[in-house]
Amino acid sequence: MKTTNGHSQPDMTIEETLMIANKISKALSIIDKEPVTVNMDTLESASFDLDWNGSEFDGGSYIITNSGNIRNMAMRGDIYGHIDMDIEEICKTIKMIFR
Repeated sequence: MKTTNGHSQPDMTIEETLMIANKISKALSIIDKEPVTVNMDTLESASFDLDWNGSEFDGGSYIITNSGNIRNMAMRGDIYGHIDMDIEEICKTIKMIFR
């Protein structure tokens, strides 16, 4: 098990992490109306970065915690969703953060 900034992270495959990262990137693309993509060069088990509108890493750095929360480490560690949420639920969660 690895730890990032005091948060324990699960052992996940790259494929599992990518599925979750894609949900966050799609939700942010819907909210921002800009293309948000997963940075494949930095994709790791339970950790990923997003590129926003072609700008590398501008979409944030994320970890997945043992509890299944998806945290944006670039934004005070805000929880952007949970691994079991669908894209619509993730959109609602992110919008609540920026009210």
